[in-house]
Amino acid sequence: MSDLAEQTRNAFEFIDKLFLETSYLIKEVEGQLQLMPEEFVILRPSGYGVTSLTSTGLEAQNVKLWVRKRVAVAFVPQRMTKRVKGQTVTPFSDDLRVLFLTLVAFDQGQKEPTAFFGVAENIQNKYKKYTKFEQLMWEFTYSTFKMIGTAKKIAFEDGTCSMSGEVKKLKLFSLKTNEDVRTKVVEPMVKMYRS
Repeated sequence: MSDLAEQTRNAFEFIDKLFLETSYLIKEVEGQLQLMPEEFVILRPSGYGVTSLTSTGLEAQNVKLWVRKRVAVAFVPQRMTKRVKGQTVTPFSDDLRVLFLTLVAFDQGQKEPTAFFGVAENIQNKYKKYTKFEQLMWEFTYSTFKMIGTAKKIAFEDGTCSMSGEVKKLKLFSLKTNEDVRTKVVEPMVKMYRS
């Protein structure tokens, strides 16, 4: 096998492994949040999955989006949402507060994979066709750095929505054990939610 072919195979095997480990991380966060008194559940915009920024377009700027570089999930207390046909429906309300986890594997300016997590609140929907929070989940991948990438506080507004909140970030590879997930992600998320 040529060096180039072997490097290509290794690169795809690494990406597959990274995505698999990312799914395990998300499921661990989900499991730990379900055990909290609030009984947080993962939101399901279009089934049990992540929200990602992708493209299949052939334009040069879209080719860069063929591989998922950012994925996001969100959680709310079970009482704030309902499941309908494999999806969740979380209506907009004045007291809606959402936990989020956005994972950035690679992007311009990122030196290494990063986890952004926190709480979003004061969520205002400006797009009348949107009837549930799940329809705004794309903002956490499309507008990652405008929304949550530059400060500890969220003060975000665009033509679709506005929200505020808190955010923390950490090196993704610092999460090596379930205990790390609990102490470095889940407990800080829940503390932000309860404050």
